[in-house]
Amino acid sequence: MAKISLFDPENSFWSFLTRIYNLAYAGFLWFVTSLPLITIGASTTALYSYAFAVTEQRDGYVARTFFSSFRKNFVKATVLWICMLLVFAFLFFDAYLATTGTNVISKIMFFMILAVIVLFSMLVVHVFPFLSKWDLPYIELCKKILLLGVGTLPISITLLVINAMFVLFVYVFSPALVFAQGFIAALCALFLKSAYLRIPNLNE
Repeated sequence: MAKISLFDPENSFWSFLTRIYNLAYAGFLWFVTSLPLITIGASTTALYSYAFAVTEQRDGYVARTFFSSFRKNFVKATVLWICMLLVFAFLFFDAYLATTGTNVISKIMFFMILAVIVLFSMLVVHVFPFLSKWDLPYIELCKKILLLGVGTLPISITLLVINAMFVLFVYVFSPALVFAQGFIAALCALFLKSAYLRIPNLNE
């Protein structure tokens, strides 16, 4: 039986460390390219392009995969990002207005708006990962996202919880924002692969 040297770059230990480094590097690229804020959609799409590559055992050069997706999806991802920001701004403004009321109807309205925010968030977590794999017209893309969000509800909830926990972790330990997003994307990609198998003809 051939012995596997600890210092052999092909052994599983070094492959694991390389993958950890690459995910941290992808997270760093996401952080840097997200700094203008308006580019968060494109950078998140690019991050998921690499995250899916990792989970599908076809990960190659991090920067090449990341920036290729960033350039390819920049316009569509940015348009979708701006649209989502506008929807969230509208919903949070409505929620704020509801909190200013003192009657029962205002309280009911607040919780109804809060429920809509949660439901919309469960759709949002699918947008950029989906875009990283399939380039569809806006209307078709929105239909597929709705189908995913509703048709794989347990996974949608799981993705929302993972991202919410990451936000909480960053709030407690802010340096995590610089590198950790790559690991979150890879974890989410594992669940998303399962979701995509449940919905037929997603790319049509």
